[in-house]
Amino acid sequence: MNFIKRIMKEYNNIKKEPLEHIIIKINEENLCEINFLIKGHIEPYKNGIYWGILKLPELYPLKPPSIQLKTENGRFHINKDICFSNSNFHIENWNPSWTIKTILIGFYSFMLENNENDTLGAINTTFEEKEILAKKSLEYNKKILNFEKIFDLQEDLKKNIEKNLNIEEEIKICRFCLENEKIEPLLTLCNCKGSCKYIHMKCIKQWCLYSILNQSTHPSYQKPTDKICNICNSPYKIDTITRSKLMTEITGEEIINEIKIGNILISPKKKSEDYLKIIEENKNNIDLIDNLKHWIYSIIIIIEINNGIIGININRNINDSNNKSILYSYYKNYINIYNIADIININNMYIGGPCNLNQIYGILIIDKLEEKKLNKDIIILKNIENKILIMSDYINIYNLYIKLKYKNEINIYFGYAGWSNIQLYSEFNKLNWGICDLDINNILKKNYYDLININNILFVKDNIYSNN
Repeated sequence: MNFIKRIMKEYNNIKKEPLEHIIIKINEENLCEINFLIKGHIEPYKNGIYWGILKLPELYPLKPPSIQLKTENGRFHINKDICFSNSNFHIENWNPSWTIKTILIGFYSFMLENNENDTLGAINTTFEEKEILAKKSLEYNKKILNFEKIFDLQEDLKKNIEKNLNIEEEIKICRFCLENEKIEPLLTLCNCKGSCKYIHMKCIKQWCLYSILNQSTHPSYQKPTDKICNICNSPYKIDTITRSKLMTEITGEEIINEIKIGNILISPKKKSEDYLKIIEENKNNIDLIDNLKHWIYSIIIIIEINNGIIGININRNINDSNNKSILYSYYKNYINIYNIADIININNMYIGGPCNLNQIYGILIIDKLEEKKLNKDIIILKNIENKILIMSDYINIYNLYIKLKYKNEINIYFGYAGWSNIQLYSEFNKLNWGICDLDINNILKKNYYDLININNILFVKDNIYSNN
């Protein structure tokens, strides 16, 4: 899809039929940058002249634009990206059928809403302050470099008023690239009507690909735009690129075959360092910090692969959590319920993951000779010549420990982490995890992360998803 060609088609269409209350001027040196003027027509913005810039990404219309205002207005910060539904802050909601025209109309409508501080980039000022800024807006703009060079207000406002009202006969064009069927046959792939009815096969496949790449790895934040039209909500009439197929292909068989009980997922050092920087920048956001710490220098032992992948983090002691006292109370409540002895030192208590923190697991290394004494509730994570690494609900590990009269330490873990298969593939493809076999001799050591040989870890190579 030729994004420059689409931008110029949109721009020429707006020149033929100007927008009401909005003037646009393309930056001829950078066709992805659209200057616009909003002529306020409702109080408190009435008669205000507000200069803004719409920046279109090189993958437009497959990716959404950013938008800023340069004129003091009392509604938004100047020279900062503003969050609204048609912007780069909401990639998951983006629709490539939206155009420069619909984006700017939507933005002006959003600007007129009275909700203060309702979004990133908004500011809180009074009605009277906005009125004063509206009166001063033109003089303010004239002091900004290049304003009068870009806009000829008298001529632009005249054209804006003299809108072309001729209704042309409907022309068949692709709703994404705005080209006709000379390039490629136009298809109707959903139940859309009117100007959104037609699309090229090449364009819909590009959109399905980038709609997958632009979304979160977490299923809760994904939309099925690779299967369902996000305008009419009807299923596409063809098979398109699916998330499942794409993520499986990028991950590859070598890594997929290593997803098995007893192997470990490792958080890359670079990713952990990135999270530490985020924590440093958000010192007062306790919930964010506690969530990110689940994934910093994490080592996740895979304990289940039936309906998705379940694992427990063995590298985050509860001393590293703001919820230490709550977790310790879970432990005390647990041993009281089962009427068992308190034999676990706090240094052997770990946070297994963000899910079900009141569920407590135990991990223990036992002698190979004791294997016959294990019941069906105990999972063997690793079995080597003379040792076995086992895990289960803590009560099962405790009872075995007492029965065998062991003296070595038990580690316990609060909660677990979980992914669907495709979600974990997506995490691999975003380079959030590597995978390898575990070393039973070092697995329960406090510094096991530093003992892992980087050359033994399998990572997905840089790919279209990680670079997006």
